Amino acid sequence: TDLEVLLPGTSLATSTLFAGFSGRGLFKSTNGGAIWCPMNPGIVVAGCTAATGLPMVTSPTPSFDWVELEIFSGDSMVMYASFGNCPDPLAANCRPDIYKTTDGGLFWTQQYDGSIHPGDANCGKIYSRYSHALAIDATDQRRVWLGGIELCLSSNDAQRFNYANTIALSDPMSSNWGNTVHDDMHQIFVNPNSTRHLYLTSDGGFATSNNNGNSWTHRNDSLQITGWQSITASSAGQPLVIGGSQDNSASMWSGSRRWKETGCCGDSGFTIIDAVDPLIVYATTNRGKPMRSTMGGIGGWEDWNDVDAMVPMITKVPGSDAVAMYAPFIQGPTPPHDLYLGTNRVWWAARQDRLSGLADADWEPVSEILTAGTAPELIGGMNVITAIAVAPSNSERLYVGGYGGELWTTPSACVGCWIKIDNHPPLPFDPVTRIVVDPMDEFRIYVTYSGFGSNPHVWRKPSDTAPWEPIDIGLPARTPANTIHVEPGEALNLWLGMDSSISGSTIYKSVNGGDTWMTFSQGLPNVPVYDVSFDTSNGLVFAGTHGRGTWVLGQPFLSNYEGWVNGDIWDIPMYGHNFLPDQPICTMRILLRDGTACATDTKDSTGAILMTDPDGHLIAEDPATGMLKKFEDLPVAWACNQSGCIEGKSIMDCNPVGNPLSSVEVNCGGSLALANISD
Repeated sequence: TDLEVLLPGTSLATSTLFAGFSGRGLFKSTNGGAIWCPMNPGIVVAGCTAATGLPMVTSPTPSFDWVELEIFSGDSMVMYASFGNCPDPLAANCRPDIYKTTDGGLFWTQQYDGSIHPGDANCGKIYSRYSHALAIDATDQRRVWLGGIELCLSSNDAQRFNYANTIALSDPMSSNWGNTVHDDMHQIFVNPNSTRHLYLTSDGGFATSNNNGNSWTHRNDSLQITGWQSITASSAGQPLVIGGSQDNSASMWSGSRRWKETGCCGDSGFTIIDAVDPLIVYATTNRGKPMRSTMGGIGGWEDWNDVDAMVPMITKVPGSDAVAMYAPFIQGPTPPHDLYLGTNRVWWAARQDRLSGLADADWEPVSEILTAGTAPELIGGMNVITAIAVAPSNSERLYVGGYGGELWTTPSACVGCWIKIDNHPPLPFDPVTRIVVDPMDEFRIYVTYSGFGSNPHVWRKPSDTAPWEPIDIGLPARTPANTIHVEPGEALNLWLGMDSSISGSTIYKSVNGGDTWMTFSQGLPNVPVYDVSFDTSNGLVFAGTHGRGTWVLGQPFLSNYEGWVNGDIWDIPMYGHNFLPDQPICTMRILLRDGTACATDTKDSTGAILMTDPDGHLIAEDPATGMLKKFEDLPVAWACNQSGCIEGKSIMDCNPVGNPLSSVEVNCGGSLALANISD
């Protein structure tokens, strides 16, 4: 759970290391990790002597869980150690016990008793296996930082904690926490060379303070660390993606360098862009609560409405449905595009247009309670539905998967109409993560499983009567499979998102219906891929990773802001993506409706040189200052602005009556993209 290194100025092989282990306590090595000795009493190792004062290691029920250690930068003999003690390993509010030593770890004194809860009633509250941070001031060993749900500070050797200041400068890249640091602290670091400079990570990302924690600044801009739960792309024209992120809101992307927060749904999970009207979008919040926007998700929190009141899990009273933290919520892929939500049974609602909306009574249960049994590793402790799929060729045919590895199907969704189709063995008892149905055959299905066992994690049922088949040739062993999708228009092309593995690849592709797989991850980080989504209108594939944001595969593409407004051309800032990287010169053309070019230039309308950056984004660099042209603080290239268009043309020149400006084309080293600018 923690590793601290003391470098004595010689080599790592002679340095002292300290390591913390959940339930096992602190260990010390004086030879760079070759030999370790336990410091907590209760573990006997020949030649090792336990420290005095640390909590006893007990078995089989541990007396503590998560362990953190911090060494004072002003005197390495001074250390603090925290030992979490949450009876519920998931989400119980508890406080750690904290110990201090001034002799390098031989003798320890308990400073803070988590069971007594001194100080403020909330300060120090943590989910010890998830939110935990410990740090010591760079110059004052009595000032100790403790991060749990909140950030807290002690000025008396960790004997009492009070709330620390978490005021943060406003940042559009932060989540709906706005002007404060996001809750759930993970790490705080005090710069020993700059005593007032602190670094903090939380569920809201990364923040810094240059005044010893009196105020903070969000540092998330261009830091790609979002933990996506889902990614949904529109195929309606202009690139548009909505994603649900862990402990943060649903966010929208429409082609710029920055995602826009929707204002909806802390702990956002599944997301949907309506198949008929892209201005209707859905997102779920924690425990499956579905929300709906009719303004494309950009109208702010007040635009989102609950659409869940007839689903009893939301009431959270005895008798409510058991439900996953991120309950599956889908829309049928073919008309009538109905909605389905999974708890421990399946709920159905007919699709509604933008004006009618979804009323409470529109939700109906269309299955009996399917999942049974306990799942102590889940919040709520009960087995739940984890995946739902609708057959594209028959909207009445549904499939459902459970956390315990169960699978059901129905030819017509109704209570009492479900048939169990899992066979154990050969199928594993691991959680079902995704089900996908062949677009032409309602009985041909593919299923992915989580878990780290040696069993295959991807399976296929070729037909209604055929047995289950493992399809894992070419896939890494003991690696969870998180999502699987059929490529639109290519029934045998499958895309698979997996956890990180020793193979270095997390996306795999099959062109033969899963018989064999090949790596398809060039350029992707080796982090879990939780979702894959296709934008067929622009030829793009989006991958949502859990921890490194969203990645896109496809041809270069452009998007613009403003363009035609109220029947006239305004500014045309262009955002470009997926071009060849590091191209020193790009060429932009403004095209009229008849296809002729009004203007062609290697500079944008401000005179900045058109080029691409190392990530293949289109940028415009001022030749005099070297600064990038920006719009809303994002790099852009201007096709036109209020002073005119490229090549010195006026907006009137490029927008003649009867043959108006229609599109902008950019060519960077042979990679070409075209964006429509239509009224």
